[in-house]
Amino acid sequence: MITDTRPQVLVVDDEPNLRRVLGAQLSRDGYEVHAVADGEAALRILQEQYVDVVITDLRMPRLDGLELLRRALALEPELPVVIITAHGTVDNAVAALKSGAFDYITKPFDQNEVRNVVRKALRTRALASKEAREERPPSPGSGYGIIGESRPIQELRSVINRVSGTLSSVLITGEVGTGKQLVARALHDGSARRDAPFISLNCAAVAPDLLDGELFGQAAGGLGAPRSTSPTPH
Repeated sequence: MITDTRPQVLVVDDEPNLRRVLGAQLSRDGYEVHAVADGEAALRILQEQYVDVVITDLRMPRLDGLELLRRALALEPELPVVIITAHGTVDNAVAALKSGAFDYITKPFDQNEVRNVVRKALRTRALASKEAREERPPSPGSGYGIIGESRPIQELRSVINRVSGTLSSVLITGEVGTGKQLVARALHDGSARRDAPFISLNCAAVAPDLLDGELFGQAAGGLGAPRSTSPTPH
């Protein structure tokens, strides 16, 4: 799973030297680079994790760049796919543009050309993501500081939307600072109890022998007897 916050660039080429040179340049420019030798390996990455830009050779064994383009756009229509091609196959690259490729780079490529194409692709994707967010109706998990458009964040929002409409109890786990209370707030506000108070309790700050009373109420003479009013944990 990709966890790096830098823009993710997937390089696909069956020539090891080209992968090495292109990967080194993009890494120096501040990108996280993932380099594979064929289209099938590239598809596996695209199916498992988020990628910002794909740079792929046109002619490769097993799965060529044109077929990779088609399948990648089927998975993620807004994904910029840049084609690398030799001078003799520029016509094929133009055909790839008609099939949805973002741009193409000819071999031997110029470093500044690669740099400019990648920057342009990232700007275009960022604008597309912004427009999609503005057009998307608000959802229970979309606010309260839960930001980002990566695949894990999208999956989190999907789970919040599915669970918030149920009466199930939810256990939220995670390290300190990962946003557990934000998720709890989003679940509450998407539930049928959204108009009731949202009560947050720091269990670690309560003595173990008093925790039951804090959660479920305490009557004179012992723990466990409910009071007339008590918070309903979500």
